[in-house]
Amino acid sequence: MITMLVTVAYAVYLWVLSSMTSLPVERTLTFFSPAWLQIPLSFEVSFWWNLLLSPLTIMCIVYLYSHEAIVGKEPRGLKEETGYKYYTRMRVFAVNGFSIAMALSVSLLSAIAFPSFPSESSMIGPLSTLVSSIMLWFVCYVVSSVWEEFAHAFFTWNTFVDVDNSFEGKSLTERYQITLSSFAKMGIVKTFPFIFGMTLGYMCRFVLCEIRIFLKYIRISFKKEEKASAL
Repeated sequence: MITMLVTVAYAVYLWVLSSMTSLPVERTLTFFSPAWLQIPLSFEVSFWWNLLLSPLTIMCIVYLYSHEAIVGKEPRGLKEETGYKYYTRMRVFAVNGFSIAMALSVSLLSAIAFPSFPSESSMIGPLSTLVSSIMLWFVCYVVSSVWEEFAHAFFTWNTFVDVDNSFEGKSLTERYQITLSSFAKMGIVKTFPFIFGMTLGYMCRFVLCEIRIFLKYIRISFKKEEKASAL
């Protein structure tokens, strides 16, 4: 209902602008900024096409509220493979939901702001907004998934902040192998940024752990030599 009311308010907004002055049309495809890339179009695109953002918003809301249908119910008290499968699905769902929300928010802000700009050189129309939003979704999806999995593998695995109890008693390598298998079963193309970030975090943590163990053995050996020389 709120989405439909906002859609009606936006239609009134466009009608008022068109009655006060001629509503501008989009004649060039602009990628984020006119200084970046502009491609002339052989047709004109009206700002009334922004009304299509209404069903897209409803689809986004339905996607975000279909958590259990997409991810599944959270396992309670289980330490079997349903646990880590749930958490990997939920991380993909959360990153994808965040990316869609970011792209849709930019589209909505552009739809409200740009019709009031009279200068066509600085105007970004509906088609340009759509293309830029798709690219923004892709960038948010890749960057967020890489960073999220890197931080998850580097900072939380087998530590006191780890929320996934299904890996209790497993080593870092075993945990990496199990999570990698879970991501791969969801589709390599879809989860490749997650796998890349997780692998990067695992490698950094593994190298640092090996360095710490190496330095620990050196310190122990050095202390033994000091005690032997003191005797």
